[in-house]
Amino acid sequence: MKKYLRMIAMLTVFALFMGAFSFPAGASAAGKAKKYLVLVEKKEGSYTALDGVALVKSGKLTVDAAKVAKALGVKATKKGQVAANAFKKDAKYTYINTNASTAAAYKKLGYAGVVIYSKVAARYDVPALTAVKNLDDIAEDQPLTFYVVRHGQTFFNTKEIAQGWTDSPLTDKGVTQAQNFGLGLKDAGIKFTAAYCSTSERSVDTTENALTYSGNAIEAKHCKDLREMNYGTLEGGPGSALFMKEDGSFDASRFATGWTDVEGESWDQLGQRAVGVLKQAVEENKKLGGNILISTHGMTVMAICMQLDPEGWQAESSKEGFGGIGNCAVTVFEYKDGKFTMKSFNDESFRDNGEKLR
Repeated sequence: MKKYLRMIAMLTVFALFMGAFSFPAGASAAGKAKKYLVLVEKKEGSYTALDGVALVKSGKLTVDAAKVAKALGVKATKKGQVAANAFKKDAKYTYINTNASTAAAYKKLGYAGVVIYSKVAARYDVPALTAVKNLDDIAEDQPLTFYVVRHGQTFFNTKEIAQGWTDSPLTDKGVTQAQNFGLGLKDAGIKFTAAYCSTSERSVDTTENALTYSGNAIEAKHCKDLREMNYGTLEGGPGSALFMKEDGSFDASRFATGWTDVEGESWDQLGQRAVGVLKQAVEENKKLGGNILISTHGMTVMAICMQLDPEGWQAESSKEGFGGIGNCAVTVFEYKDGKFTMKSFNDESFRDNGEKLR
């Protein structure tokens, strides 16, 4: 029996050497990949992962047959790179029941897919080197941590003007705050899987500075739904007017009604559109896990809290001295098992620590 299996293994390795096929159009995902992980079946049900064995070059998946043969315990007659068997749309694939967390870890390391070289492949009438699955399909949902940050100080902030959908550039202090925030993230070792920001200039500039100074070489997605509250006809007017009754007294009811009476938005409308971006981020990154940066605005942060953790929002906002969300302050949510949980609120420590590090 051992002699028989050894013969199959040698014949399979030989078949791998002889193959030299390009990927067809149906395998575009594989063709774009820079590197693959190879699982070698040493004996039935036991697999060894080989790094640095498979690469995609000039549209072909090439495999170092010498390393594969060594892992199988057989001798190769040639060394170097050889092209894989052609992948066909109707091919009978051999699937590996791989551990989900391991697959997710491979994905984080940059592997775009998994292939298997099996000495029992002939038994299943499949190519010796066969696509298993894209890791996005294998991996289970992974936890995500959302860092929801307000933009840095703007010119309108210094003049106490209601911004809303009206835009205003960052002041020099605001730019520095964003940079300090990034330095604080870097010092804490926080790397982001993805970043999303409001389309408003103040949010875009905050995001770019934060990503640069934190050492995160990624581009943020610009999302209109992360914009600030729409204050309607009060846009561009005195900020004090947002919460002022006709007699000049404070109007606490605005925290319930919003500004729909002046052609603006309600808190529920703001919260739903903003949380929609977080849910989009979940769908786009749940197989990868890690940290997600959400760069937005003060009222938007509060609306997100109201939607995702109303009890937590009520507890934090009712504390003595609460006066809104600070510039470049962070509220952190954990997403796990389909649920968002607030872990911290209005935290200015990253920004402040970055200032100390300059």
